[in-house]
Amino acid sequence: MKIDHLVINVDKMYQTDKSIIDEIKNCGFPYEPKWGKGTSGFKASKNWMRQYMVPNSKENNIEKITILNFYGDYSENDKQLICKIFVNAVEDSDKISVEFPSGQQLYFIKNKSHYVEVLTLCANAKLKGKSFKIHNIKIINT
Repeated sequence: MKIDHLVINVDKMYQTDKSIIDEIKNCGFPYEPKWGKGTSGFKASKNWMRQYMVPNSKENNIEKITILNFYGDYSENDKQLICKIFVNAVEDSDKISVEFPSGQQLYFIKNKSHYVEVLTLCANAKLKGKSFKIHNIKIINT
C-alpha cells in the first residue's frame, strides 16, 4: 500500500482567496481550484500533471508523503478499528504506529485536539521547511 495523494474538502475561501492559493503554490503545490469538478458542498481540485496519476508537485522535487500524523481523542473502539484495518499496527500508551512497505508511516496520536500533519519528502532546498494549513490540516515539506 502507498499513499500518493490526499483529497481535502475545502471551503469556498480556499478556492477563491488569492493569498491562500498563492501560499499553497509557494510551497510547491500547483493548486488550481478552478480546474476541479464540484457539486454543492464539494469541489475536487485537479492537482495532476498531464501524465496519468503523477502528482505535479514532483516537478518541484516534492517526492512523496512520508508521514501522516492524525491527532485526536481516540476511544477504545477507534483503536480497535484502526488495528483491524492496519494489521501491522503497533499500539502503545499514547499512539498507534503503522508502517507501509513503501516506508511511509501513519501515526494516530492521542490528543485532546483534532488535527492532521502531512509531512512530505522534499529535495528542493527552496521549498524545504515551507508549510501551509487548510482547516485543521497542516502540510509540511521536510
